[in-house]
Amino acid sequence: IGYIASLKNWCEKNGKNVEDYWPSDGTEGDVELYHFIGKDIIRFHCLFWPGMLHTAGFKGPNKVFVHGFLTVNGEKMSKSKGTFVNARTYLNHLPPEALRYYYAAKLGGTTDDMDLNLADFVQRVNSDLVGKITNIASRGGQMLQKKLEGRLGTMDEEGAALVAKCRDASETIAKHYEARRFNMALVEICRLADAANEYFDRREPWKTVKVDADATRVTLTAALNAFRIMAIYLKPVLPAYADKAMKLFGETEWTWDSINVACENCALGEYEYLASRIDGKQVEAMIAAAMVNPGDSGEVSHESRASKNKAKAESAPATSVEVPALKPEIAFGDFEKVDLRVGKVLSCETVPKSSKLLKFELDAGSLGKRTIFSGIRGSYADPAALVGKEVLFVANLAPRKMSVGVSEGMILYAGEPGISGGVLSPLDSALAGTPVT
Repeated sequence: IGYIASLKNWCEKNGKNVEDYWPSDGTEGDVELYHFIGKDIIRFHCLFWPGMLHTAGFKGPNKVFVHGFLTVNGEKMSKSKGTFVNARTYLNHLPPEALRYYYAAKLGGTTDDMDLNLADFVQRVNSDLVGKITNIASRGGQMLQKKLEGRLGTMDEEGAALVAKCRDASETIAKHYEARRFNMALVEICRLADAANEYFDRREPWKTVKVDADATRVTLTAALNAFRIMAIYLKPVLPAYADKAMKLFGETEWTWDSINVACENCALGEYEYLASRIDGKQVEAMIAAAMVNPGDSGEVSHESRASKNKAKAESAPATSVEVPALKPEIAFGDFEKVDLRVGKVLSCETVPKSSKLLKFELDAGSLGKRTIFSGIRGSYADPAALVGKEVLFVANLAPRKMSVGVSEGMILYAGEPGISGGVLSPLDSALAGTPVT
């Protein structure tokens, strides 16, 4: 039911009529409906769900596409090994185009499981998407901009033959897409990229540009037109990549039939990097960010532990909280030495290789900016949520040198980190640097 409710919600927000997308009047309507599911729920989605839709008068799916499971490095996803990576963690370290390309390169029209082999992921993206396909636009586009005023020319017979070869692959690639053979579609596109790179290398434009600008322009025009067709073929898999490529050619819309248009005797837009090579260290950093420590009842992430501990604290009766014994009495003069101030959180992030620390950057008003490390990581599943919050901190505490950096104060916190409580904030908004009296 959530499928229909979500669609209805989207239609209402975008001024659309849900009946145009999912008829409920017992008719088929002028719409095709396709469902994509995992192979573990075939029975429900192919038997019970269509029956429910039919009984309620809703159109049933024209076709149900079934996918296999995803493994990482040949194994089930593991939090302790850092291979249970959520989308946000991935995007903090790597571009979406890389993963979209890799998944498409391995996704066929069967229910076979798919493995995300991280070493192969780096190699394939760097070799195929960047080294083969994007390389054509990078070399050709930048040379045209720097050496030939950024203007395309016309194609000679050899160049026209290359572009024709790219166009002739249209039907084959389209059939692969329609049959969900994304892997085979990309194989065909890479073959075209190989042909374009061979053409480029054979013509040696980096040499001819020094002696024959016109001949070089002819070479680059054909190579870039071949790339343009490949980018159109990639649009179902890499829409953002295709949009950037489209802007390079000064166009505003691409359809499948756009491959039949030749870009000649026109200005090329400013070259924008379409895809960059992946460094293995980026993958290592992503895995490190996803790594977890074994918990008392299994392997759980810091976020999960914080959420579970907070839930336990909220559900436990107040009498179960043990109040620490009172510390020795101090003189009023000792207390007066402590300078408490209001600080505004500019940034808050986890500290690599530390299960307890959060790194705060505070705006302390006239005192400047302060970096403070606080052992309260277990209390905050999303440290970034603290950004913009006003907190109380000890401003005149002697700086403390730690292995991760120098801490310039202490943030006030009530409770036991990871169990209950939180940072202390003024009840009403106060300026950064305001003294607490």
